This record gives sequence, structure tokens and C-alpha cells, in this order.
Amino acid sequence: MAAASGQAQSKVLPSKAYKYEDLPVRGSSRAVLNGETHSGFPIEMHITELPAGQPAPADQHVHEEVLMLRSGMLDATILGVTARA
Repeated sequence: MAAASGQAQSKVLPSKAYKYEDLPVRGSSRAVLNGETHSGFPIEMHITELPAGQPAPADQHVHEEVLMLRSGMLDATILGVTARA
């Protein structure tokens, strides 16, 4: 109804528990969420499985990024400093 009346739909994400097995799969990634916090800050989260022993493509982000490692080792270079998790 909001779209029909010309109002933009809210991108605010609801509080929610996410089941891993229910997350949509795209290649080696699972999309968790993509929207805005209640204060309007954009947030996106996905889970990616990296192949063992192969480097991931380098990328940069304008906003914050959080890396969480479930198993194995990961070298992450941030502002020219490499840290191993």
C-alpha cells in the first residue's frame, strides 16, 4: 500500500533470529541481512566459505567491516597491517 501511495518502504530490519539452513545461498555465500538499523545506519551481513589455501580477492569498504572466523586461519590486511586470525 505504501508503494501505491508514493511513500518509500522502510528498510529498517526487524529484530530476528536467523537459522543458517534457511539463509539463501549464492555460490559460496549465504545472505544474512541487508537493510538499515533502527537509527538509519545501513548494514549488510553475509557468510562466505573461502577455499582452503587460496587467497580471497582484495577488496575495500567505505564503512565498517567485521571478520569472524569459524575455523581455520585467515590473514586479513587492514590499513597495510596483516593480522592472522
